[in-house]
Amino acid sequence: KHVFAAHLATRHGPLVPKLNSFLSHTEGPVVTVHGKTLLNFASSLYDTLTELPKPNTEVGSGKKVEVYAIAPRSLDRKSLLEANNLTTSGFASATTDWSTALAALSTSHDGDAAAFGSGNGVVLAISISPTTSAARALWTLSTFPEDREVMFPPGSKFRVDGWYRGDIQVFNGNEQRGKCRLGPEEVEGALKGDGSLIVRLVEL
Repeated sequence: KHVFAAHLATRHGPLVPKLNSFLSHTEGPVVTVHGKTLLNFASSLYDTLTELPKPNTEVGSGKKVEVYAIAPRSLDRKSLLEANNLTTSGFASATTDWSTALAALSTSHDGDAAAFGSGNGVVLAISISPTTSAARALWTLSTFPEDREVMFPPGSKFRVDGWYRGDIQVFNGNEQRGKCRLGPEEVEGALKGDGSLIVRLVEL
């Protein structure tokens, strides 16, 4: 049952977004066959996540690690202002692999492999705790384990810690990050959609 839920979630790309839309718009008892099917799938997927390891189990260092996700193109950047708190209303996917995140961003920009480097898109760099993170290593049951997919359940909470210039060099070492963090004037420009952006989140 749980393997099947993970298989469906990772093989059929539109399924989880459709499930999230259903969860966010459903109020009161579910009476349709279609609705009950989606609700049962949500329950199975949630149960699956509770049984999977945290994404950094293999690290064993006790240090915070990062996972990466793509912000939807429709997301208002104002919702990602520093110090804002965010809560997921549905299941949220991320990856431990930076290149996989960039590939997902390219797909969301009609397959443009140079989208991020050309100044398009927002990548979320999420710092998670090795002991308390709600994220789970979905890749252990995934149809595509090479994607290193992790998943956060509904209700996961984050705080926005800062905005950074959309430069892959930011992730070559912490010493680079201070140089790439945006100041107030640069944030104003980024709010208008100017340039690609990396937003650091901290899981609460």
